[in-house]
Amino acid sequence: IFFTHKEKQKQTRTKTTNTMMQANKQTTTQHQHTLKYISTAQMAIEQKISAYSELFRFSYHVNFAIVVCGALPMLQYVSIGQFLINIAKTYICFGVLLIGGIYTVNALTDVDEDRRHPTKKYRPVPSGKVGQLEAFILAISSITTAIIWAWNDSLFGKRVVF
Repeated sequence: IFFTHKEKQKQTRTKTTNTMMQANKQTTTQHQHTLKYISTAQMAIEQKISAYSELFRFSYHVNFAIVVCGALPMLQYVSIGQFLINIAKTYICFGVLLIGGIYTVNALTDVDEDRRHPTKKYRPVPSGKVGQLEAFILAISSITTAIIWAWNDSLFGKRVVF
């Protein structure tokens, strides 16, 4: 009787171990599927951000250095901190939102020609990385935001309207 009791304990432990191993396998499989889904979603987001960046032509933003050079004489009227804040505001408002929106409008107007061009066909709108409606909404919202921001806030932080 003692021997069979030990055997039963061993069988129970084996069953428990097997059940735990199966549960672990299921959890691991579910975890792998979740990670695959997250990495796929993350890749899609990164690709969309890359397409927007290409659409706004951030590679051309080096030209903003000319604006910074032109604004350097303003340092005699404002502190370095206020100067940097004003430059950052100007860059975001005009360099990113307004000019990026205009580049996007240009991409929309040239989409048919760009699709036939050997290298331009890989740009975001002609290639379909960014849809035409999506690009239109992006252009209108960025240009509108830039105009409202510029209208309500001068370069020196004084409100012009309201």
